[in-house]
Amino acid sequence: MELHRRNFVAMAFARTVQAAGTASDPETIEESVFAAVNRERESRRIPAMAWSGRLAALARNHSDEMARQQFFSHNAPQRGSLSDRLRAAGIAPRACAENIFLHYGQSDAAAAAVAGWLRSRGHRSNLLSRSYRQTAVGVAVDARGRRLITQIFTA
Repeated sequence: MELHRRNFVAMAFARTVQAAGTASDPETIEESVFAAVNRERESRRIPAMAWSGRLAALARNHSDEMARQQFFSHNAPQRGSLSDRLRAAGIAPRACAENIFLHYGQSDAAAAAVAGWLRSRGHRSNLLSRSYRQTAVGVAVDARGRRLITQIFTA
């Protein structure tokens, strides 16, 4: 009996882990992007970045604003550029950058975003820069079910 119970628990855990990897809820996508970016960095012997709650709030706000106002840009109509948004939040980094991604469909949003960013020279540079030590990811879902992903980097 005990052996069967352990097998059941192990199979249930494996299904949960598998489902979490492809989940479409914003928090899971945020965590998955953060983990995937740090795996990419560590595979190249670049130090992992730390998560910043303050940057997370800004990233989430930017993604949410893009979803609500139906735009896709680093410059928000009301809140401006990343530098403007950081300044308004009282954050003054030595350097900063931002990657954004628009995901639609059923594939893994986190994997699609990181793969897309790695194919783009500018986004790849942000992701793999040794200068950036803090990051955060914010995800919002628009009325059409698309996921808007913003990742902010600071030094």
